[in-house]
This record gives sequence, C-alpha cells and structure tokens, in this order.
Amino acid sequence: MTRDPNARTRASNKYNQKNYDRLTIFVPKGEKEVIQNYAKSIGESLNHYVVRLIKADMERDRDV
Repeated sequence: MTRDPNARTRASNKYNQKNYDRLTIFVPKGEKEVIQNYAKSIGESLNHYVVRLIKADMERDRDV
C-alpha cells in the first residue's frame, strides 16, 4: 500500500479552513523579514505576534 504524500497537507488545510479565518496584510518590501526576525527573537511566530498585538490594542481601546 502506498501512502499519499499530500494527505497530511490536505488534512491540515481542511482543519485550518474549518477552524480559522484568514487575514492578509501588506507591508513594505523587507519589513516582513524584520518583523518575523523580531517575533522569533522574543520566541513567537509571526502569526502569534501579530494576533497578540491586535488583541492588546483592542483591549487597551476597550479600557479607555
């Protein structure tokens, strides 16, 4: 029996589509790498870093 090399990717995509919304942002050329390196330096993924900042900003605005 041969294994489908794309099965894991399809399963991950199906899970992500069911459980997450996609948000696309644009930054000036070169900024993605700078942001990504900073997030990594503080032990976070780029995604977690951006989501954390957005939530903190929303929470701060709610308290004003």
